Amino acid sequence: MHRTPIPAIPNTPHSIRRLARRYAIADTSSSLEARVYALSTKGADEDAVNDALFVKAAAAGVLAHEAHMDAAFHELGLGPEVIEYLSGDDAHTDWLVTRAVIGDDCTNAHYLAEPERLCDLLAELLRALHELFHVKHERIAELDIPDVRTQYLENVERGWKSGHFDAQFFPTITADDAHRIAAEAASELHTTHSSMVTTTC
Repeated sequence: MHRTPIPAIPNTPHSIRRLARRYAIADTSSSLEARVYALSTKGADEDAVNDALFVKAAAAGVLAHEAHMDAAFHELGLGPEVIEYLSGDDAHTDWLVTRAVIGDDCTNAHYLAEPERLCDLLAELLRALHELFHVKHERIAELDIPDVRTQYLENVERGWKSGHFDAQFFPTITADDAHRIAAEAASELHTTHSSMVTTTC
């Protein structure tokens, strides 16, 4: 995760501006669709490991489902705690504040350096996730999860056609290679009755 220290989060609502005052702030955004800021009690450099909160901003309406999913999965012990969600209108911005989860995400260099181990880890986590359909079926049914397989494939096509390709995650292949691999693997993606995606590495 790249961190760019900044003095303040731009254009924040009063409640989030007040919340952020006691933290060091870093811009950790990695997409064009949203801005993500890490609020850390130990500073905003690359080695900071005690981030307290994340603040995410996106176009009005974009973060509503994410806030709902985060809250539901937090109840299941699988996601971050939602501190605050502020819904924007047609002219404003959605804001989502979540408590940071301890650890690194799977795009960290030390995970990417061991792809076989990363594949095994993700397979184990996906199996545990899908087992929830048996042990917490009613709660999962309430989540109203969209058809993420279709969304994924649409995002692949949109990113390829627009030339948007984040090479930091795949430094050894081109955008065309990534598009070809995704297209070839599309038939291996399956949407279950609850619209979760399963795949193989």
